[in-house]
Amino acid sequence: MKVLDRGVCSWNLGWRRNLFVWEENIFNELLSLVNTVAFSNEIDVWAWGPENGGVFTVNSTYRFLDSMTDTDLQFSPTEEGVFRFLWKSKTPSKVTAFVWQLLLDRIPTRYNLQRRGVVLADLNSGCVLCDAVEETSIHLFLHCSFTSKVWRGGCSLVAFSLFIVVACTDSGSSKLC
Repeated sequence: MKVLDRGVCSWNLGWRRNLFVWEENIFNELLSLVNTVAFSNEIDVWAWGPENGGVFTVNSTYRFLDSMTDTDLQFSPTEEGVFRFLWKSKTPSKVTAFVWQLLLDRIPTRYNLQRRGVVLADLNSGCVLCDAVEETSIHLFLHCSFTSKVWRGGCSLVAFSLFIVVACTDSGSSKLC
């Protein structure tokens, strides 16, 4: 809680446990940022800083995050077209996000989890469905004998043929074929 005592503002914060050194460092950094805020008696308003008018939009958030990220992903015009089509499609947003993650090879398969240093209870990196080969996104969604049956069964129910854009891995970076 912020305390005003004889014209001097300070923070009176209590913790249920002692902070670790790294937590103290983060807390002190946060406190120094908070102390730069000038309080006034004006009415508070919500404003989105990255947008000139202060109005939040998903597009301004995308541009803001895109400018903040240092990514080495370079996409061809074809790949950018696929992503543009995907994000403008009328599919539910959770489906769009999932397909986007799949195309970028960001699905939490056993292979990806182990590559990122996540320790799994079962150290086996084989496919959880068929255990034939390593569980990668490409295997799980295209080559696994179990999921192939699911795709065929699902497509036969709705009577259409399935065309899938395949995510290929080229020396560690995900690319569309």
